Amino acid sequence: MQRRHFTLIELMAAMVVLVIMMGFLFKFIVSSQNLWTASERNSRIYENAQIFFELLARDLTSAFASNQPGQEVAFWVGPTDGDDGDEDFLAFVTMSPSGPHGNTKIWEVHYKWGKPTATGEYLIRRSVVADIDSADAPDADWDFYGKVAADAPVWVATDNLAEAQEVIDGVEKIEIACYPANSSTAHPISAGYLAVPGQVKITLTLVDQKAVDKGLTGPDLDFCRRQFTKVILLSR
Repeated sequence: MQRRHFTLIELMAAMVVLVIMMGFLFKFIVSSQNLWTASERNSRIYENAQIFFELLARDLTSAFASNQPGQEVAFWVGPTDGDDGDEDFLAFVTMSPSGPHGNTKIWEVHYKWGKPTATGEYLIRRSVVADIDSADAPDADWDFYGKVAADAPVWVATDNLAEAQEVIDGVEKIEIACYPANSSTAHPISAGYLAVPGQVKITLTLVDQKAVDKGLTGPDLDFCRRQFTKVILLSR
């Protein structure tokens, strides 16, 4: 029995079909890879936002202020001159839960953000003055204790000031506005305040730092950018 061989046209048609199928398969693989990369980038962005919001909310929840003459404790928000130039500053005194001996610890927390780098990205830094027992507070050499609201805090390295740490990366823009408690005004506090604000509003724009490091710009970077807004209520 004579076997029938494939003709050249049949072989070419089969190769065309195979190439088309491989094209669809390659496109599917590339799309899946892009989707996976986008998911990873979004995951990093949302994780950074969660870290910052939770850290700031934890610090603010136990914040306190005092307008007692000679023992003022201010809540500061606004720009201040520092070693890296003019940057925005959020500084306040806060408390920790009671320790094993029933003593409440209090410390001073500083948040500072600006654009000190040539690339123009924001850096958010946080530093904490070493714990001081509340019983010793009148003798503590704090930046805030016994100063009126107009006295801006000083961002300097001292024995009591922990090394400032960058909170998160990929910060493209940040705005923090504090509003007075029990007030109908829509205007935020512009500087020091001898009372804890009623609410703190944070607007944060993040990009995936790994995407920036890889050189993504313009529309390509738009897919790696997210804006978050959070309001922390502090009314007592």
